[in-house]
Amino acid sequence: MLLLLPFLIFIATFINLRAFHAARPEPSGSRLAFLQAAAFVGAFVALSAELLSLFKVLTPAGLSAAWILALLVVGGTGWRKGWLSAGANALIRSLPSLGWFEIAAFSGFALIAGLLFVVAILSPPNNTDSLLYHMSRVAHWAQNQSLRHYATGFSPQLVNPIFAETTILHLRLLWGDDRLANLVQWLSMVGSLIGVTLAAKLLGASRKGQLVAAAFALSIPMGLMQATSTQNDYVVAFWLISLLCFAALRVIRALTWDEELAFGLVLALGLLTKGTYYPYAVPVVIWFFSHQIRGYGLRTSIARGFLVAVPVIMINFGYWLRNTLTFGGPLGASEWIDSMTFLPRTVMAVTAAMARNTILHFVTPNEDLNARIADAVRAALGSYDQTIVNLQLTWGWNHEDLAGNPLHVVLVAITVLGLVLARKRFKSHLPLEYSLVVASLFVMLALVVKFDPWGIRYQLPYWVAWAPLFGVVLAGLTGRYVASAAVFGLLLATIPWSLFNSTRPLIGMQLDPKSIEIPCFLRCTHVGSILEVPAVDLLFANWRLQEDSAVRAADNLRESGCQNVGLRIDSRDKEYWFWWLLDAPQSGIHIETVYPVPELAKLFDPDYRPCAVICTICGNRTELHGLPLVGDYGAVKLYVGDSYVPEAY
Repeated sequence: MLLLLPFLIFIATFINLRAFHAARPEPSGSRLAFLQAAAFVGAFVALSAELLSLFKVLTPAGLSAAWILALLVVGGTGWRKGWLSAGANALIRSLPSLGWFEIAAFSGFALIAGLLFVVAILSPPNNTDSLLYHMSRVAHWAQNQSLRHYATGFSPQLVNPIFAETTILHLRLLWGDDRLANLVQWLSMVGSLIGVTLAAKLLGASRKGQLVAAAFALSIPMGLMQATSTQNDYVVAFWLISLLCFAALRVIRALTWDEELAFGLVLALGLLTKGTYYPYAVPVVIWFFSHQIRGYGLRTSIARGFLVAVPVIMINFGYWLRNTLTFGGPLGASEWIDSMTFLPRTVMAVTAAMARNTILHFVTPNEDLNARIADAVRAALGSYDQTIVNLQLTWGWNHEDLAGNPLHVVLVAITVLGLVLARKRFKSHLPLEYSLVVASLFVMLALVVKFDPWGIRYQLPYWVAWAPLFGVVLAGLTGRYVASAAVFGLLLATIPWSLFNSTRPLIGMQLDPKSIEIPCFLRCTHVGSILEVPAVDLLFANWRLQEDSAVRAADNLRESGCQNVGLRIDSRDKEYWFWWLLDAPQSGIHIETVYPVPELAKLFDPDYRPCAVICTICGNRTELHGLPLVGDYGAVKLYVGDSYVPEAY
């Protein structure tokens, strides 16, 4: 029941805002109210966690009290003022009548979203980054009842932006475990589709064009698979398309104070989600303020800019402060930032980086051909972009860290051609402005973010942002049957990635298929169907060879009765495995890293005395910290006893 609180507050906020919009001379509609409601509720998620964290009451009880209080304020105010009834009536009146095409299209969207929802609910978090830091930090926060920094062997748990994981923490504390963790990305996908249709409408797309745009966004392979994970690129995509919607609306008309505030909140929450949002946001913010200055003048625009700046500072202040105190800078240590950023100095270097990012979408099943393509790219562009030396083209059409979208690359090229050839047919210059801004997003990603072999996932927000343009061009410049065919064609294109996700498949692909499985096609799935494979096997889907040792160590640790556990693991080890296997912290088992990276040793509690240590880097040691070895399981060793001796840091 507690889980209903966030959704009730979102609904109440949305209906209240819908009443505001209906009472204005230029009503903005339900979709803009939806984006505003998401921004306000997102701000509450971030700020309530920070406030409760200060008093170490970031607990199920503390969080429930905060949500109940918010519901009383939002719902009670809306009831007394009559906003809830007015907003509900306005919402009902605005519902359009649907033809057969729209009913069929919405049914297709609902079917795909429903399949992904089932995958998200039934699958434990099993993405590699999720196991390394996304979910590990959530477990630490739940245990510490605070967002404070802690000793860890993997510093990205602390230094990376926190919004997506903070939202997971809310769901975890209200529900009781991580069952709903994948829903943050799934909800971001749904929100992104709503934002895409609104952006397409603002650009001048018809209803059919808006559906084309949504189908383009939904059919992005990387998005389909990330929507069922605890990664955060779809959360970034949602905040980016929301930012673009408010900026596009500013081109059409001046924003009201609450819309400008929502722009600031969306910017703030995106910055709190992932570092890639920083370069993505720059062109959009410049676009927005250029129209602010054109409409209000410089002085007034600066004054109104406080509606944007204040939310950014308030929402990110806690995260920035903790990083500054621990690492010396709001985004982490300068060495960390240098390791993640690129900043090429010539036009050719930027061009090379863009080409390198594009080629990732054209990986083939043939390893020799991939190697020849990579060699050719390195030979042609290596002198301009030194990071291309690390270029690897790894086939993984159904893997969330590797999947490309060659179809969408081609569709973007078609969109650009349509924009150039038919630019005079558009009723306003907004589509051309929007296209330049979105194109600059791809440039900014190449300009700022250092290449890594799995960096294709960083591009997801860009492809989502391009979707409205495709809807405008295709529906506006072709016949209605072409647009209809595009919607259903793109919906059909979602099926392989909805069903055959390599680590969370609804239908498994195995060499020896059984039950809910088929023979491998181009690539096997790592496990069988999520409908019949045990959750623990899904947890280790990417790392099956390490499952047995970790499970046996956890089983024996539970049998020992020890409640205070230490981890001595490498930075590459998947820490969340042990939290999940021990059902910590809700089981009462307390876990701390006893082998942190040196710069984080100051955060270790010197009084902590574990009665067991799980170790993955202990070689042949028969004793660790005074505890005897009780189990050697290959990749994992277990030391248990009551004579723990801490190391001096």
